[in-house]
Amino acid sequence: MIANNMFNDEDLVFPEVGEREMACERLIFNTTEDLLLAMQDANISQSELAKKMGKSKAHVCQLLDGSRNMTLKTLSDMAYALGAIAKVVILREGVDVSHVVAPELKQLAWNMSDVRTNPVQTIKITIKASNAEYQTKCY
Repeated sequence: MIANNMFNDEDLVFPEVGEREMACERLIFNTTEDLLLAMQDANISQSELAKKMGKSKAHVCQLLDGSRNMTLKTLSDMAYALGAIAKVVILREGVDVSHVVAPELKQLAWNMSDVRTNPVQTIKITIKASNAEYQTKCY
């Protein structure tokens, strides 16, 4: 007995996936991969990330395997826990159309010491030119 075709080709038809669904899945996949790479670079496990976020390991696992929906807030929290910053870029025809509404806050170092207890070092600079002496003080 010879089986020429055990399966009907019509049985192997897969449903079409629209561009919208593909764009969504691509974003989820790329975001998850970026987070996994950031975890690898920071040498942080899923358990450690969960602890830093105040979440369970199961919660983080579900976020990273795509079975739990990730909000922008969660993405930001995960990036922050990894010592990174999450950024969303919107492209139209390959051109970035994003606008910075809230600029990134750069870390500022503030010296909160009392100037009365910490004297400021004074530097005296003397410049001599053509028999004239100029002095300035830097504070």
